[in-house]
Amino acid sequence: MFNTVIFKLAIILLAINALSACDPTEKSAEPVVTSTAFSCLTSQSSCVIDTELGLIRVEFSGETLQGKLKTELPFQISIQFDSVNPVDTLPSVQGHLEGITMFMGKLPVFFKENKVGNSLVAETLLASCHEEVMKWRLWLQLESNDADGVKQQTVFIDFESIQT
Repeated sequence: MFNTVIFKLAIILLAINALSACDPTEKSAEPVVTSTAFSCLTSQSSCVIDTELGLIRVEFSGETLQGKLKTELPFQISIQFDSVNPVDTLPSVQGHLEGITMFMGKLPVFFKENKVGNSLVAETLLASCHEEVMKWRLWLQLESNDADGVKQQTVFIDFESIQT
């Protein structure tokens, strides 16, 4: 009988310890930031990419924590284009996201012309993974038509997400 009581007490203590390890009220030291303005992420490998077609500035808007995008929440990607030739039009852009930390397939990103400025904007979201922090790669296929014909170039940037 004494062994049964000790065994039950040990099971209860283990359960309490396991449940207290998953404290959902634990707060991060850094606040969650929600922004509708576009900016570079601190986890972003590059904000400006120098290409044959000109400078491409890639920025994000949405909820961030510690300079990383929060998963499972919509966010926007803005691509601003500064052409080498001022008469060039905005290049067409096809893009997709790939997980680097854990490959989760290719997530297509569809860009639309923004009415303000020489930019394209896409809205998307990232899935959660078993990793708390996940590294992603945004691939961009740029295509521009000018007097010399069609020019194509593929570029990428890396950035990180954090689980919500």
